[in-house]
Amino acid sequence: MRRFASRRVATTAAIAAGAAALIGVSLISTPSSAAAAPAAPFDFNGDGRRDLAIGSPDAGVAAKAGAGLVTVVYGGTSGPNTAQRRVISQYGAAVAGEPEVGDKFGAAVDSADLNKDGFADLIIGSPGEATTNGVRAGTVTFGYGSATGFTFETLHAIEPLAEDRYGETVTVADIDNDGWPEAAIGGPGTEYIDLWTWAPLENAGAAAKAGGPHAKRVALPGNGGISAQAVGAEFFKIDGADVFGDAGGEIVALWRDEQGTNPTEQGHVAMLFFDGAGLQWTAPVTTTGHTLAVGNLDADARPEVVVGQYSNSGFNGGQVTVWQAGTAPTYLTGARRIHQDTTGIPGAAEAGDRFGQSLSIGDADNDGFGDLAVGVPGEDLPGGADAGAIVFIYGSATGPNTGRVWAINQETSNIPGGSEANDRFGGASTQLDITGDGKTELSIGSPGENGTEGLVTTLKGGLTSVGAAAFGPSAVGVTTTARLGSVLGG
Repeated sequence: MRRFASRRVATTAAIAAGAAALIGVSLISTPSSAAAAPAAPFDFNGDGRRDLAIGSPDAGVAAKAGAGLVTVVYGGTSGPNTAQRRVISQYGAAVAGEPEVGDKFGAAVDSADLNKDGFADLIIGSPGEATTNGVRAGTVTFGYGSATGFTFETLHAIEPLAEDRYGETVTVADIDNDGWPEAAIGGPGTEYIDLWTWAPLENAGAAAKAGGPHAKRVALPGNGGISAQAVGAEFFKIDGADVFGDAGGEIVALWRDEQGTNPTEQGHVAMLFFDGAGLQWTAPVTTTGHTLAVGNLDADARPEVVVGQYSNSGFNGGQVTVWQAGTAPTYLTGARRIHQDTTGIPGAAEAGDRFGQSLSIGDADNDGFGDLAVGVPGEDLPGGADAGAIVFIYGSATGPNTGRVWAINQETSNIPGGSEANDRFGGASTQLDITGDGKTELSIGSPGENGTEGLVTTLKGGLTSVGAAAFGPSAVGVTTTARLGSVLGG
């Protein structure tokens, strides 16, 4: 794989050197009166509707297998408007670098109005990218939104190393409650999270005061005799939300140490927060898990943390664990486990179901309670093995309401297509208000549809299958190796 070089990455050493001076310095910013009213996440063109960002890290680009691409489909009054789209890759001059085998561009995507210009920005991870620091060191690309499209900037880690896989997990939170969101970037080969901010920083010199991006590196917490992050760990996910309910954001981290013999004790969840003086971690909670989502399922002031464990080692067929916000030292409490043997959940727990492989939270009926979509891409249906499904659990004052659940698959009335072996419907999902009516639409990925093509299906807000629509690679002008729907931002 070619050593990565670009306009931005070539100058990032200077940024990283400046960032080193910020280690231990608070991310408190100087207020800026010039900042525009920030756009909502995933509203890239500022029209008030959320847009779909679809990562295809396995897509071939310019005959390079697994180079990867991202497809942005803009929102419309009827749902995703495939006639208004943007395909983003390293092919061409817009994005630094060039497609290479295994770059995995689009392995992770997220969004926020990072520079507060009134247009949401796109964050794209490329964990397989080789840099001058070694193979699979990884990079992250920021796509700055506007009314007419994107401009791009590519950065690597503050202290990049080979096999970091930097950019495999990304999220956003305004961790210091200064009005400027921080982009948090991690990778399973490193013990750190990098926080990038576009805010002018205090006590950081004239260059930093001019505005971002500036970075701060934060080590993951240790847990007793176990090191912070076993390098090469298979699972490392981060998500952001105001879990403490104090107006600032927290970054929730899920990682797996891969130390010890008990698989149910190899994972940990902890939260990074700002205590008014600096960044601190909560005490890690021991768990097992692979996927992570944070959102308000019971309409109180504090969101819940949801971890999906889709292997058979913790519970046969997979399960999700829902934590409520609690008190020190972990700030998490009341672990509630939901699986297909839970009363009210459709189906039965079976090896290979992969219940919890994908998680998303939205508010489909706009009742104030967050709704949880759980992907079960290994579910067998009449159409064949691993056809896949979504279990949609509505929220309530007590959290996920297992008495109000809907199983959705390609056998469901009005859902386009039909269930087939290896479709893996539910391999990814996202809930965004694509139409701008106040209700979130549910978009579902089927990365195995028609082999390597993939499919994205969207159900309208309110959650009804009536009017559901789907599109594959040809509708958005991407390769038939895209496995469309592998990654859905949101």
